[in-house]
Amino acid sequence: MTIYYFESNNRSVTSYYLGTIIEALRNCGFHVAPLPDISVKHVWKLSRKRTWFLTTGHKDIATLSMMGFGNFIHWFQGLPAEEDYMRTHSLWRKRAIGMLDRTSAKRCRFAFFVSEQMRDYYRTRFGAALPHSFIMPCFNEQLNPDAFFTPGKYEQNTFCYVGSATDAWQCFDEMVTLYSQIEAAHPDCRLKIITRDADEAQAIADAHDLRNVTIKSVEQQQVAHEIADCKFGFLLRKNHIVNNVATPTKMANYLANGVMPIFSDALSAYAPLAQQHPFMHMVNESNVRDMVEQAVKATYDPHQVLNAYQQIFDTHFNRSRYVTDIQSQLQQFFDDRQE
Repeated sequence: MTIYYFESNNRSVTSYYLGTIIEALRNCGFHVAPLPDISVKHVWKLSRKRTWFLTTGHKDIATLSMMGFGNFIHWFQGLPAEEDYMRTHSLWRKRAIGMLDRTSAKRCRFAFFVSEQMRDYYRTRFGAALPHSFIMPCFNEQLNPDAFFTPGKYEQNTFCYVGSATDAWQCFDEMVTLYSQIEAAHPDCRLKIITRDADEAQAIADAHDLRNVTIKSVEQQQVAHEIADCKFGFLLRKNHIVNNVATPTKMANYLANGVMPIFSDALSAYAPLAQQHPFMHMVNESNVRDMVEQAVKATYDPHQVLNAYQQIFDTHFNRSRYVTDIQSQLQQFFDDRQE
């Protein structure tokens, strides 16, 4: 049996996650093949009954269903309707995209979610049973032990931020405001900003009169090198359902390179990690300044940080384990369908 996926959905930031699922499917003995996109010319001649699709776009299942297809393995990357509303504040768009989300939740045969909170949301919001599903957080990098021993890493208070300077939910303005307060109290602090929105980031940094800031725009594969000497990494979010269910990839990026995250408790999917493992600084709006002050004044042993993060990558961000577990569940899923 062949399972198709669409190359147009396989972006650099998602290829690692999608590749993990594809590897598990191939280990099950399936032929997994790409199609350029979801256009009629690429899918129309495929069998409606026997063809399976691995989908990731929020329009994919609705589009393919209208063409008569019905076998879908779907990766729910986020909450498209809620995310769009954060950007546009358009209620009619939210309702329209919500209908697509409902279709995806109701018609997918096997679902992937990035957190238990996300699966619970789809079950509650759309009344979808989703009996066959798998939870895997977003990550695209493995542990880099050498980064933990970068000279001066845990002696110098170098902060970093990786992400957009324009997407409202990434709280870039709030992060800069917080850092400006830290820099005022600790003039030896530094901030590295890695973003594709370099001009916008520079304007915001200038407005806050930051002195020790470096702003760069680099390719994804260069990010690890750029943050290797950083001690702390910002990951601030508002208390909103989009964030409550999310597992931002940059958390794994920070941890992989020995960067201690300063992250909002709004990212509730990561709260258990912070409770189980040290060197993860979970904050809220009322205590963030005090928590950062404590973090800056503390001392850290790179061997202890590495040991803590190694445990996280042995469990929570373990690609080989996910491949094995996904393979097992998918094999059982397809075996049950043949009975």
